[in-house]
Parts: sequence; structure tokens; C-alpha cells
Amino acid sequence: MRNVQYHGRLGLKYDGGMLASLEERLHPPAHALTPASHLGLTWRRASVGDLAALDSLVRITEDDNAVVRRTPTDQLKSLLGEAEEARYADGIVGIDARGIIQAFGAVRLYREDREVARAELFAATMPKWRGRGIGRALLTWQDARARQLLIDHWGADSRLPARISNVVEAHQRDRRQLYAAAGFTPSSLIGVYRHQLDHFSQCSCEGIRPIADVDLSVVEQLHARASRDVGASAAQAARWWRRVAESLDPDLSLVHDGDGGIDAYALVCRHSTTWLAGVDADASIESYGPGLSAPVMALLTCVMHAAHSAGLAGLSTEAPVATLTDRSPELQKLGFSAIGVRMVYTIDL
Repeated sequence: MRNVQYHGRLGLKYDGGMLASLEERLHPPAHALTPASHLGLTWRRASVGDLAALDSLVRITEDDNAVVRRTPTDQLKSLLGEAEEARYADGIVGIDARGIIQAFGAVRLYREDREVARAELFAATMPKWRGRGIGRALLTWQDARARQLLIDHWGADSRLPARISNVVEAHQRDRRQLYAAAGFTPSSLIGVYRHQLDHFSQCSCEGIRPIADVDLSVVEQLHARASRDVGASAAQAARWWRRVAESLDPDLSLVHDGDGGIDAYALVCRHSTTWLAGVDADASIESYGPGLSAPVMALLTCVMHAAHSAGLAGLSTEAPVATLTDRSPELQKLGFSAIGVRMVYTIDL
């Protein structure tokens, strides 16, 4: 019926053949069952009022898991806001006998996507509550709820390809096994790198301009092109642009103005909770490109100088990799060291 081809960082495309309807492919259950009470927690729908408790839960679990990419508080707040409406997202919390939230699971749609019907998953369980089957039960609820939401939004008769995904860090073997057992497979790998800003080569600032000096729409077009080159859909690129633009650091974000105009960019963010590496003194290069061309390499070197001058301890960034042991030679040449790999686990339907 279909031939699936994977390409790039987060993308997929379907090659040939007519897909059956979403209803026929997803088989959504009538009810998404929350984890059973014998696991020790009671469950209710998550709300924005849970933000402080969930922010604390997520920090504790991320520290325990030694993750290399953290979840910003603002992103968690946005997820809870959508889940509260239960239209484009949904979430549940598990509460212990003292009334304290010990686990959280959520589903969120890429509702702007017109190429693929996409849902992404997010979950966290307090370390002391692991090993009881809560993670498996949460994933069962998430999978069922994702199928329901996908059909609610795109329609039972839609012929769009569908994808449910979650990101797992490579060193989290238990989580990888959990997703593999549920039928998820790794579809792409993202290398995470950090530069300790105590050594770097001299940079030439010729043609380098602060992002505040240029039309942001031109940079957005470059970002869309760079995202397309690594396999992201237009909707994914647009969502990522909005997330980054909200917390852009205007002093560290730079562009390269070549003979034909702006031909390279680097978007740098500083967050209340650092996205990469978990180092509060860091900033992260959240998007750059296109590719790692000579102008981009020069630009990244200038970003490192600017970050060092601003008193930052390090810079972190990401790049697609083909295998768990692959490294980006271009980033390593600039002095970046690999600190982890993030794996996108998916079910394509």
C-alpha cells in the first residue's frame, strides 16, 4: 500500500500508493485508559495550575537522567495551556496519597502541518516511582490519545501520512527499550555538542552583522531553507522559528552579509532553563545555516567570540548524525565536543 522513506533530521515522505483513511490506519480506541490504580497513583487532567509542580518534577527527572537537552519552563507552560483546552493537546498527572504529582504524560499535535498528521509525546516520572509499570501505562494512554487527537483534528477520512514521535536521549536505555517494545523505531539522530569558551581561533568579522540590523523575515526564509535541507516540514520549521524568536539574544545572534545579501545566520538563545547541556552559564545556538558552509563556519566563530566577551562559560548546539558514534567534523574543527545524541523514536501509520 505504501513505501516509506526517511530523510533528514525529523522528516519523512511517502512514495507512491494511495494511503487508507486515518480511521482505517489508526484504529483509535473509544476510550484512552489512564494507568490503573494498582500502580499507586490516581490520575486527573493536567492544567496550567500544575505548572510549578510539573516544572519541579521535570527538573528532578532531567537531573536524574543527566539529559543534554532540557525542557524550558515556557515550553512546558505552552503545552499545559493547550492540554487544558484538550483540542490540540492533552495531558494527565499522577498523584500520590499525599496529593503530590509524581508523574506526567502529554500528547501534542503539530496542528499547522499540512504534509503529515503529527503528534509528539512528552512524559516524566519521579525516580522513586519508576520500575512499577507507570511509564508503560502512560505510553499506552499517550498512544491511544494521540490516535484520537489526530483523527479529531485532521478528520477520519484524511489520507495524510501520520506519525507519532518522541525524543529519547541515547544513554537512556530503559526508555529506548520501552519505546521499542511499543513498536516505535528510531528514525533520526541528533548530535549535541558543547564548546568550552576558553580557547578558539581568531575570527574575521568582515561581513558579520548583528541580527537586529537586518530584516528578520529574510533570516526566517533562510531558516526555512536550512530546516528543509535536514528534512523538516514547513510546519516544523515555522514552529521552531517561533520558539527561538521568542527568546532570541540580539547581541549574540548574527548574520553574514555576502555579495548577494544575507547568506548565513546563527540564532542564539539564553533561557531561564538552559536548553542544552544543563549549564546555566551557557547559551545555545538553536539554529544556524544553511548547512556548515564557509560563511556559516565564520559566523559560528564570531558567535563564540561574542559569547566569550559576554562572560558565558560555553556554547551548545546540535547537528544531524547518521549513527550513534558519528561526529560533525566541521563542529569539531571549531572546537565543539560531542556531549550526547538525541534519538527521534516514531511510529508511522
